Amino acid sequence: MNYQESIHYLYGLTKEGIKLGLENINRILELIGSPQQSFKSIHIAGTNGKGSTASMIASMLSSLGYKTGLFTSPHLVRFTERIRVDNREISEDKVVELTEKIKETISGQKNLKPTFFEFITAMAFLYFQELAVDYAVVETGMGGRFDATNVLQPEISVITPVDFDHMEFLGNTLPEIAFEKAGIIKESTPVVIGSQQKDALHVLVNVAEERNAQTFVLNRDFRIIVDAVSLEGTRFHYISEGLEIRDIWIPLAGVYQAENASLAIKTIDAILEGIGEKDYMIKEALDKLKWSGRFEVKYFKGIPFILDGAHNPRAVEVLTDTIKYLKQTNRFPFKKLITIIGTMSDKDIHSILSPVVSVSDTIIVTAPSYNRALSPLILYDYVKEISDSINRGIHLFLSTSLKEAIELSMKSFASGDIILVTGSFYTVGDAKIVMGEYESMKYLCESN
Repeated sequence: MNYQESIHYLYGLTKEGIKLGLENINRILELIGSPQQSFKSIHIAGTNGKGSTASMIASMLSSLGYKTGLFTSPHLVRFTERIRVDNREISEDKVVELTEKIKETISGQKNLKPTFFEFITAMAFLYFQELAVDYAVVETGMGGRFDATNVLQPEISVITPVDFDHMEFLGNTLPEIAFEKAGIIKESTPVVIGSQQKDALHVLVNVAEERNAQTFVLNRDFRIIVDAVSLEGTRFHYISEGLEIRDIWIPLAGVYQAENASLAIKTIDAILEGIGEKDYMIKEALDKLKWSGRFEVKYFKGIPFILDGAHNPRAVEVLTDTIKYLKQTNRFPFKKLITIIGTMSDKDIHSILSPVVSVSDTIIVTAPSYNRALSPLILYDYVKEISDSINRGIHLFLSTSLKEAIELSMKSFASGDIILVTGSFYTVGDAKIVMGEYESMKYLCESN
């Protein structure tokens, strides 16, 4: 089996769909020797900001001298992005080796048909065991309670902002969704909680109390003061009892990214029982952070693009709020915004599009190369209806692929403009492929 054959096999597992529950993953892990018991872990759930927060925690731990694994999803371009140790992606050869090993071990087992996400969760844990990591920072695929990663017994749990997404699996109300995310909170294990709406916070804190888990809540137990936000990044101060770190710089734009960083700092402070005089290492780790597809500014053929995988209403609202803030503070040096948007068909389309229409001068609707993508014809009608209802005279175009959409956006581009690509990580992933990166993710599920 070569790498392409391995990837084809893994993508083929998506036919098993999404199965919420731990029976499969527990059986697989037992068969391969329970690798998850060989390292300490930090478990992260939430609707938005999981990946950024996980990356920040992993970067800090590596900077402090701990060998650190990182497991995130989805990937943007390369499958190997999902599994890293000290920010180095797993090699293609190792993907082949572990795919063959796990496949051979579980073959012939009665009634054991792993999903894609269950298989790669086992792969990540086995890889972390082989490389003898000190810590593994692990992001849930979807939800928490029945997510395949919830076999972990972590040192600490982290729950980033909870909002509406994947409602067909997690529930139709915020308390229901928060309860599923709270499933990662373990007995007597501390939990760091990000900025939440009141209903969600109430559920998270109650579950933590029931499980005797100490809680550290943003804006209650620790806080940030944002000093400046620009296209290049965000400068802020972190303040909690016993720890104050000033003039922290992260090369990610937005107040929400400073909040993500504060969760990461609090997590490190809690598990290490104090950062002491190593705060400069924390600042260095954040200063060097790279996290693709989150308000990522990229130049293609001399034209500026913002790539952001926002794919639910709250994430899009935060994205557009950041653009508005940058404009208001004269830190968005562009005249007009051309937006390329492609979404999945199972999203709250109206709530995703409304903020986008409010900030865009031109919108090009398209569809990424994935079978759950919403038809651009339907997207076109939604955008037209919203723009007409608010009397916003935007230029609206329809495209059937990211390649065509990017070509069209560049033809529409005038000096002083910028192009935003958003609506899904698939949309951003396809854009990156057009811009010269390789390996399509079109067969892949966005969560599990």
